[in-house]
Amino acid sequence: MKKTSFSKISAVVFIFATLFLSNFSKCGVLEDILLESACAGNNERIEELFALGIKIEINTDQKEGKNPLRCAAYGNHYKTVELLLNKGADIKHKDRFGRTVLFDSV
Repeated sequence: MKKTSFSKISAVVFIFATLFLSNFSKCGVLEDILLESACAGNNERIEELFALGIKIEINTDQKEGKNPLRCAAYGNHYKTVELLLNKGADIKHKDRFGRTVLFDSV
């Protein structure tokens, strides 16, 4: 196969994957994966999600009012907390009861 053909195929696959994953983001699938990864302290998966280059709502409350930063802090996953803060998690984000992660951590 010619190099140019491979480049065209790669471009088509990349565009398809980007469109497919952006639809996942609209459905909240990527946010669910982020939440589960944060709860487990799985920094590698979190890095992989952000490497996709697709907007992920990092501060959105999900299942039972949980968000990734709150879940990582609750699980004592300090490196995950640091990673999420570096990726844009808001330490002042309030849940439906008006509590921040810092409030829950005390």
